[in-house]
Amino acid sequence: MTKIFLISGTSWAGVATDGSDITIECIGGGGSGANNVRATGCGGGGGEYAKKVVSYVSEASVSGIQIGVGGTSDNDGTETHWNTDVVIAKPGLKANGATYVGGPGGTGGTGDTTHDGGKGGNWLLEAGNGSGGGGAGGSTAAGGDGLTASKVAAGYGGAGGATAGGAGGAGGEDGEAGTTFDATHGAGGGGGGGVGAAGAAGDGGSYGAGGGGSWIGGYGSGTNGIIVITYTPATGKYVSPLPAFRRQ
Repeated sequence: MTKIFLISGTSWAGVATDGSDITIECIGGGGSGANNVRATGCGGGGGEYAKKVVSYVSEASVSGIQIGVGGTSDNDGTETHWNTDVVIAKPGLKANGATYVGGPGGTGGTGDTTHDGGKGGNWLLEAGNGSGGGGAGGSTAAGGDGLTASKVAAGYGGAGGATAGGAGGAGGEDGEAGTTFDATHGAGGGGGGGVGAAGAAGDGGSYGAGGGGSWIGGYGSGTNGIIVITYTPATGKYVSPLPAFRRQ
């Protein structure tokens, strides 16, 4: 089996398969953390995970690919989709600084299997600490929710889906990457941690996690989504050459 990782752009080069179906996995972009009027943040939501086994399609028959972008500076993430509407992973949404509520995780996409992103942590009144963002939806379970900050500690980011997801960041730290696909392309990164009285909030880990909110002036960012294509490469068969004609 071979995997192709699409982490940017809107197209792919196609593959030569053995004629079997291929598996498409998508993770949406994570939402941004937010600051509210009290300069205290809450966490963005994690991107959704969606998976579908599809009949082999050539490059020419794929009508649309989009890699979700993580939200920055108080913005939602964007969705990741394959072939426009065949496989869709919804994004995590930004936190709501006006109501002190963490952003929802991505949900409502399409595929044979879907797992929601985690919700961003809320802001606790009088806590004085930003809260962690939600972890992205992983390949085996929904993303973990960010933890609401206490009065003595910054919020922690939610973990990515199950054991394959990245750990959430502690106060001010980035979330860790997941490990489902390989060491570089992990499904379900952890959410970024919120921060206390100084510094910036952590960003989400790869792929699709929400960012933590910030105590002073900053926003933890969501990370971009990803598409993973798994297939069996075509294998050529050796055919022995015809024997030369014998002179009579």
